[in-house]
Amino acid sequence: MKHNETDKKKRIVRKKLCKRRSIKF
Repeated sequence: MKHNETDKKKRIVRKKLCKRRSIKF
């Protein structure tokens, strides 16, 4: 089960996207 790894990556990507444009995510 590698769900945790993908979750962490998704969270990091979301944080980066939030910093760039905090409107969508």
